[in-house]
Amino acid sequence: MMLLAGILVAATASPAAAVPITSAGPLTRVEIGPLLNCAVSYAGDAQPQFFGDTACATLLAVGGTLFGPAVIPFGSGASPRTAFTAVSQSPVTGGGTSEDPYTIVTVVRLGATDLSITQTDSYVVGREAYRTDVTVTNSGTVPRSGLLYRAGDCYLQDSDWGFGSADPATGAVACVAGVDDGHGTTVGGPRIEQWVPLSPGSRFMEGYYHDVWSRIGAQLEFLDTCACDAFLDNGAGLSWSIEIPPGGSVTRSHLTNFSPQGRVPLTLTKTVDRPSVSAGGVARYTITVHNPNTVAADLASITDALPEGFTYRPGSTTGATGADPSVDGQGLTWEGPFVVPAEGTLSLSFAVTVGSVPGKRLNEASAESGSFVVLPTGPTAPVTVLEGPVPTTTTYTGAASVQYSDPVAVSGALLGPNGEPVAGRILGFVLGTQSASAGPTDVGGSASTELAVTQAPGSVSTVQAGFAGDDAYGRSSDTAGFSIEREECTLAYEGETRAAGGSPATLAARLGEPDLSLGDRSGKSVTFAVTGPNGEATLEAITDALGDASVSVELQPGTYGVEVAFAGDGFYLPCGTTTSTELTVMDAGPAKVTGGGHISAGGRTSVAFEVIRDERGLRGQLQVVARDPKGRFHAGDVLGFEVWGDTATWWGTGAWNGVPGYAFAVRVVDRGPPGRGGSDTVSILVLSPLGMTVYSSGGPQPLEGGNLSVR
Repeated sequence: MMLLAGILVAATASPAAAVPITSAGPLTRVEIGPLLNCAVSYAGDAQPQFFGDTACATLLAVGGTLFGPAVIPFGSGASPRTAFTAVSQSPVTGGGTSEDPYTIVTVVRLGATDLSITQTDSYVVGREAYRTDVTVTNSGTVPRSGLLYRAGDCYLQDSDWGFGSADPATGAVACVAGVDDGHGTTVGGPRIEQWVPLSPGSRFMEGYYHDVWSRIGAQLEFLDTCACDAFLDNGAGLSWSIEIPPGGSVTRSHLTNFSPQGRVPLTLTKTVDRPSVSAGGVARYTITVHNPNTVAADLASITDALPEGFTYRPGSTTGATGADPSVDGQGLTWEGPFVVPAEGTLSLSFAVTVGSVPGKRLNEASAESGSFVVLPTGPTAPVTVLEGPVPTTTTYTGAASVQYSDPVAVSGALLGPNGEPVAGRILGFVLGTQSASAGPTDVGGSASTELAVTQAPGSVSTVQAGFAGDDAYGRSSDTAGFSIEREECTLAYEGETRAAGGSPATLAARLGEPDLSLGDRSGKSVTFAVTGPNGEATLEAITDALGDASVSVELQPGTYGVEVAFAGDGFYLPCGTTTSTELTVMDAGPAKVTGGGHISAGGRTSVAFEVIRDERGLRGQLQVVARDPKGRFHAGDVLGFEVWGDTATWWGTGAWNGVPGYAFAVRVVDRGPPGRGGSDTVSILVLSPLGMTVYSSGGPQPLEGGNLSVR
């Protein structure tokens, strides 16, 4: 790519200077801008790791507005964008060790919203990755939802071009440097620039750099896509869909990994040998380290964080070592070195005595390596501590009504005998003939889910929430009033707006809903009111399973107005079209259009065409040679042809650059011979088999260097 002017998306005052972490490396510089740009230099590389040095950023889309750095080199696709407001940035702290990493804390505000971001970036000298923790805080009184992005335009191994890779198991995505295979072909090499999620719920994207920025600019989450085998000017990143409670915050974390050897992170899994155990009983955990690399990996230590009240059973360690760990509170540490074989695993097992407090307990494991990134497990390996059934109270806390076919939020709260919340349990809900479960209950004892209502309005009067009970807590339930109301509907005219005289015109409409949760719209009577030169006519049609209704009617040439209405029934309220749709019935006699020349849309585009309708039928050809985008289109299949005065429209299928299956539409206006009455105009649209625009004239364009005729 070329660095062009105009990459400043939102003009702001010059921010304070960025704060860099500098070290012996291999990441010799990790620099964070006051508006959350990022820049990285790798030992031995002449150029930084992102295009223009700082084409790496944190962005947050919330409330229809995308916030991010004021400037992203060549990142105009991430727009419209409102610049963060800088609040503060710390100097570099820490000693660069695993116990005390180098750290930068940067705080920005999101315009006039109640949201702010506190970003902590940290680096341990000797590692090929640095860590980013992004905390979004909501100081307002209402919950906020948004899309958080961490993305960059890769400039790997002093090159703007590369391949991609993705690991669906970990959610990691990377740019991959290209190398010569020794035969003059560029293939993917070992070196990577990788985003590795540490927080769950992330989605990834790797592809053409502008496509990555543009998806962010459109405020859409990534869809776990990777143009892995394409050698292109690429970028990549992660996105999270987040919910920020009022007065609360959420944190999402990841590693940015730069490895010339293509070393990808090691992962940990943690299991327990039983799902539940009585208070004071014994459970055995197993930690497994997975090494996907083609070389062995050394571990300096393995650490486990036991749940509160759990204790290690001396002499119980087996597997990677038989030595007992050092114990510091709830932390257990086994000192290495340990070797995890290439493309293999290493396991360590140990026993614990569980605590005395009933409930679900989670465990977390991590490991240290001098030359590899190791991903911790996060809270996992659940085990429930049991102690006789405790009386409970279930209270229904969800909605009291819903419209037919819509989802309804049903929720409940599970409390103990003293009103204390009971967490980690499943609640059941019954609404008429439908049922659903939710949970496990959270720390407040609450659980909720959505139920798509399919029952008729008026058929339900109550909803029930209940807990089935288990070894630790007793059964309870609650019943509350509930009603199902008639649903609102929408009605859109989808029939012909132009029709040929002498043939029936198709009037069509679709009965829908203002939301995406659709009910049974079949068998509904829809009325078409047609007003024209000879007065008004009324026709009826019945909807199918998709809500579509159509009827055919023969009309004389002329202009008509069509309105559609649905009177409502036991499931839906009345609805109709809000405006009249104009239907033009044209004379379908013989016609012919010929012409050629060029237009100036997207550079010079040459066109030539001929369409004929006579007693032999409909036939014609279209040739388009475009410069921007560069391509050639040929069509010999004309599917439809309309002439109205000096205007002709036709459409059909053809081949773009020799590939068939593309659709086209052309409209021309004949202003007469050259020099009389203005220029003839041509409008062209070509669509791919997937409905994507591959060429568009951008509307009517003057025809130059030629002429056209509509007869």
